[in-house]
Amino acid sequence: RTAVQERVAERNDTQLSRQLPLDGVATVQVEPGQSAAQVADRLSEDPAVRWAEPDRPVHIALTPNDPLLGSQWSLSTIRAPQAWDTTTGSPAVRVAVVDTAVDGGHPDLAPNVPSVINAGESGGGRESNGVDDDGNGFVDDVRGWDFYDQDNNPGPVAGDHWHGTHVSSVIAARGNDGTGISGVVWQAQIMRLRVLGPTGSGWFSDVVAAFAYAGQNGARIVNASLGGPGGQDLSNVMKATFEAAPNTLFVVAAGNEGSNNDGSSPSLPCAVPAENVICVAATDQSDGMASFSNYGRTSVDLGAPGVGVLGAVLGGGHGSYSGTSFASPNTAGVAALVLARNPTFSTAQLKATVLDGAAPTASLAGVTVTGGRLDAPGALAIVPQPAATPPPGFQPPPATPPDPPAAAPPPGQGAGGAGEPSKGPGAARARVVRVGRGWELRLTLEAVTEVGALVRRRVLRQRRAGAASKGFRFRTVRGVRRRSLAAGRHVIALGRLRPGVHRVELRLSSATGRKRLVRTVRVAAPLRPIMQVRRRGAVLVVRVDVPSRGSLEAAVERRARRRGTARWVTVRSAAGKRRRAGLSTLRLRAPRAGGHHRVRVVVWEDFRRTTLTEALR
Repeated sequence: RTAVQERVAERNDTQLSRQLPLDGVATVQVEPGQSAAQVADRLSEDPAVRWAEPDRPVHIALTPNDPLLGSQWSLSTIRAPQAWDTTTGSPAVRVAVVDTAVDGGHPDLAPNVPSVINAGESGGGRESNGVDDDGNGFVDDVRGWDFYDQDNNPGPVAGDHWHGTHVSSVIAARGNDGTGISGVVWQAQIMRLRVLGPTGSGWFSDVVAAFAYAGQNGARIVNASLGGPGGQDLSNVMKATFEAAPNTLFVVAAGNEGSNNDGSSPSLPCAVPAENVICVAATDQSDGMASFSNYGRTSVDLGAPGVGVLGAVLGGGHGSYSGTSFASPNTAGVAALVLARNPTFSTAQLKATVLDGAAPTASLAGVTVTGGRLDAPGALAIVPQPAATPPPGFQPPPATPPDPPAAAPPPGQGAGGAGEPSKGPGAARARVVRVGRGWELRLTLEAVTEVGALVRRRVLRQRRAGAASKGFRFRTVRGVRRRSLAAGRHVIALGRLRPGVHRVELRLSSATGRKRLVRTVRVAAPLRPIMQVRRRGAVLVVRVDVPSRGSLEAAVERRARRRGTARWVTVRSAAGKRRRAGLSTLRLRAPRAGGHHRVRVVVWEDFRRTTLTEALR
């Protein structure tokens, strides 16, 4: 805790209770007689506070049913056995499980749950000396950490929930050992981080602390089979946590409400816009979307098996359960296989590989980002092995002169030989993927093709200076010079793209014709605008925090009934001007007493239109 935090707490009549392992973020104690929402509102108005949000409960993403004995159909669906011909994992890959307690003594898990996960607290009696030997803020955290009970034992106690053990076994139950089941990856290090109690519930503040711990202590992959509702400010905290761990890929469950995570009440952390998060929906044995699974065209990345998934439970047994909780660890397991295949992968490359390898699935088209279901060999097929280091004194052989160009085929005959039709641009395939901080266009061509491209960004359509019309247009921001490319795979760098919606328009031309391809790219936008309305006598003070440059339109509306239909009628309005990013203040005359009124603000940004409303009481 800092002196600034102490002063803020003192002048707002509250007390600091805990400093989270995230710069500048802490929890405060709510005194008797106050609500968390009241304290958060009071703190939000303090100029030294960037945001304040009530801590909210979080729970496992589980749809319980009667335990079923059965085979691991999920492994055959994602084609894990074929992937194991390439790799079965590596003990150097560390996967953190943020969940309930994990039984490290279960026969299926014991080989992959090391007794020492933090070498800085081991050896010479440091395991139990009551001292924070490695200075990471946690005492004797040699096996991980229990954020729920705030101690160094992340293992189960009497009455604990089986959920974390089941999830861990789906990821990394040791395979080919003649015991129990097999995980997606046979070899890995499971880091146990307990944030949920015996009932499967906990708090987002503990989840944030566990995410930060995992990122700071070497976990390249984090699985979070949990979720819960949250406000915009809690999304801000989550996003800051993800951004503070750029070397960690967070694989999270979409949630089990059967709702759209793109809507107004999404499940967190799935809906947090971050570049190092994969959100996973659940599918069934027929590759259909599970009836309970959340979805989202822009927030849920792909699907994975999540119905009747067999896994380990407490006491050495096994059980089959359903939920997006079990779709997420299947995906985390495939990410561990990819990382074992190429440990040099960045987080962006790891995420792109898992998503690019997804198998197109009809039930997921239009309701997930990729429209595909997890596919292990599909992801591994994209992974190049790290280049081997040549031994000292090694000299490469002299280059072989290129073969002379082949003679052109006669008219009407393809390049493949007599009678084979020519392959034109119609057979070309294109995909835009994120790599690091930039974007790439990946092309597969079946014939020599001339390729050109334009990158266009959606912006506001302006009618006159200082005002924006209700519409968008696409403006060219980048061009790719036309060039002739041979048949095969090609990568064209597009560079960085600003937040918003982009179209990559490809123009292909070959001897057999021409074709135009369009690919849409949605770059995660900044935080959504936030509105606060305060009444000052006869004036309404409307404060809007806009993350990027745009224009505002504000109105006071009254609920009226016309011709038997209730609708909102504008009684006050304020035209907006183009404004810079940041906090803007608008003033409207307060309406007369009586009736139902609300304030509606429309925020126009280059890449989106956002409507904010707040009822007046």
